[in-house]
Amino acid sequence: MAFAPFHLVAAGVGRLRRPGFDARAAVELTRFNLPFFPPTRYTLAASALLTVINDIIINKRQRVLELGSGFSTAYIAKALDETDGTLISVESNSAWLDHVRAYARCCGVADRLTAIHAPLSPRKGGLDWYDAEILHAELKGKEIDLLLVDGPVASSRAKRR
Repeated sequence: MAFAPFHLVAAGVGRLRRPGFDARAAVELTRFNLPFFPPTRYTLAASALLTVINDIIINKRQRVLELGSGFSTAYIAKALDETDGTLISVESNSAWLDHVRAYARCCGVADRLTAIHAPLSPRKGGLDWYDAEILHAELKGKEIDLLLVDGPVASSRAKRR
């Protein structure tokens, strides 16, 4: 699968949020032929997702760790078909994670996905983060080629448990 050349360094962070760039990226993502997944206000921008996918394919990533699951999860798992890799996705909301798992099954990529439920716990400075004990236990001894931090949800109204 070949994609238009979107490189993180060349694209620059500012371009990742331009509406035209997102529109072009959204068109490129249709090549995956995945079923519709309802986006939320927290959904990763199409341009950012395509940049991650390009990195996976170009650099032949084998194990990707995604903090925060959703729309991007199935697309990343599908991209990992190209490299015979796997995705570990960490999510604090167990109900949302069930939706993501079901979507991965529907897309035929469940075998590429390890979904981890890690509730949020308070940290110094008042910021919540994924339960460190769960993360350490689940990730111990695993090498990660690419880390995507797209969670946890930062707004106080949408804290995921």
